[in-house]
Amino acid sequence: VGFFRPQSGTVELDGVEVGKYNLRSLRKRIGYVDTTPEFVGGSLRDNLLLGNTGVKDSSLEEMFRSLCGDRCAEKFLALLDRPMGESGRMFSAGEKLRLSIIRELLRDPDILILDEPSATLDSLHEQMLVNLLSTRWADRTIIAVSHRRSLVNKFPRVLVLEKGRISADGSFEQLERDNAEFRRLMNE
Repeated sequence: VGFFRPQSGTVELDGVEVGKYNLRSLRKRIGYVDTTPEFVGGSLRDNLLLGNTGVKDSSLEEMFRSLCGDRCAEKFLALLDRPMGESGRMFSAGEKLRLSIIRELLRDPDILILDEPSATLDSLHEQMLVNLLSTRWADRTIIAVSHRRSLVNKFPRVLVLEKGRISADGSFEQLERDNAEFRRLMNE
């Protein structure tokens, strides 16, 4: 996203080295969800949109229902225009993570980076996340950093990183069969 430059090699987006992109346009194309999402003062709506004025309430509702289910969606819809409180303290860690994912999906980036996206989600909400990503985002690049077998096995391509380098690349099934480090990571 332009915060760090590679020490060796290149990082390319659509065949163009990222350093050649205007930083603002590069960041518009990439969405990032951290394990500990940040929220600013203001309402839930303010935090979800962050200046993204073209989003309709119907889009918010659809996203809530897709990622949270009906009961949770009703809660979020009722709280849309209420202040979130300092750092979103009125929400659980899992709710904050889902809201952060929704915020990035509403931005509609070309590439979505998810850092441990299911770390604070139960199995039901993890499955809802996988369903949402595989249906509405099937044509996008999703980079999910995860140690959860139940999430990793949903992706068609898996990379294993060791000491900052790619040590293995393949499908979940291939790596499970052929790569000891991958098996160790999945069993931690």
